[in-house]
Amino acid sequence: MTWSDVQRIGYIERSTLPSGNRRIRVVFPNPWEEGKRLKIAKRPTPNGVWVSFDENSAQEALAHVRNALLAGLTLEAAVKPYLDRTLDSDTVEARARVWLDDFGDLVKAEDRSPGTLREYKRYAEKYFGWWSGKSIYNITRRDVKSWHKWLAKSFPSIGANTRSKISDAFRSMLREHARDEDGRISVPNFPVIKVPPSVRSTMDLDDRAEAIAAIPWEQRGVWLLAASECVRLGEIRAHTLDDFEAPNRLRLQASIQGSGKNQRRVERNKNDTAEWRELWDDETIAWLAWRMEQATPESRLRGEVALFWHPQARNTAKMWSYDPQNRAWQRACEAAGVHYVAFQESTRHTTLSALSKTLPERMLQAHSRHKDKRSLDHYTLATPGKEALVIAMKDHLRKSESDTE
Repeated sequence: MTWSDVQRIGYIERSTLPSGNRRIRVVFPNPWEEGKRLKIAKRPTPNGVWVSFDENSAQEALAHVRNALLAGLTLEAAVKPYLDRTLDSDTVEARARVWLDDFGDLVKAEDRSPGTLREYKRYAEKYFGWWSGKSIYNITRRDVKSWHKWLAKSFPSIGANTRSKISDAFRSMLREHARDEDGRISVPNFPVIKVPPSVRSTMDLDDRAEAIAAIPWEQRGVWLLAASECVRLGEIRAHTLDDFEAPNRLRLQASIQGSGKNQRRVERNKNDTAEWRELWDDETIAWLAWRMEQATPESRLRGEVALFWHPQARNTAKMWSYDPQNRAWQRACEAAGVHYVAFQESTRHTTLSALSKTLPERMLQAHSRHKDKRSLDHYTLATPGKEALVIAMKDHLRKSESDTE
């Protein structure tokens, strides 16, 4: 469409009402009813109030629509900002369904987790209802604040952390639609839902060593790798025999998505990182060497390809599942007589917290494979120990005494 084409689309209609007031309307062909005209009499202000056109604002609206047409938009899309009624297709609930459908396509392509899709569907069904009937084009920060208050009042059983996740999901939906429409949908600055800081549990290193030693040798590999290399359980479960190269190289790339019959291996992990890592822990290396000896041609033909296997597992690959793994860890802690700490906290969190006391931040981040340092901060509890404080204070006192001499 050329400029000469768009110049013929739309005009300004001026009339005088019986009251004597002047009325100005911008008129276009009606894109929803062929052969009829669409007469627009008002425009939205930045604070969401609709006001009648004056001569200048009518000229600006006509130019805005024509420029949008010249840029390739349909007439329907070009006039939407000037409609004080909401089309069914532009309601928040309709756009949420589109967003979920698009996300479902990403899950099918193995680019997103089915677990995340389930959560998003639950959020949309249960917590997006406040937005019912509202246009996705007119969402303000004040609207979001009112919604946040409604969430807290209507669902007192959910905590601030869950409300924050629900809000983040809604904002992600808005941003995705804003990208689809090249920014014509405005995403307001969302108020922050303050989440009380949580103290993550860690495990005494000696206690952890005793608990791991209480696990039968043939099952121990999961805990050895998680404790030494800070690998998540979803990634450990995804490792196959082909992901290991003797004597000590392990490929960190894949993960298991979903659960039960819907679980699958995907060639990506939570942080979208991939590397061949040289393992450093002697016991982990020794366990992997032993595991490879068990991988006979017959067992491979049976499909027993899980690298960190659970020999008693019912699945073909002999891969650990979450519940059996958790029960095994509880039994190990009980057998060792130590306090039970959940798997992720007793392995990944505990190791990162210990390493954060000595490793430079950049090296710690490379080991944990966090893309964002702020995410790493949640997993580290680096505080100076008593010995370090005593040494530092003695050095400070000696320095002060020498300065006064």
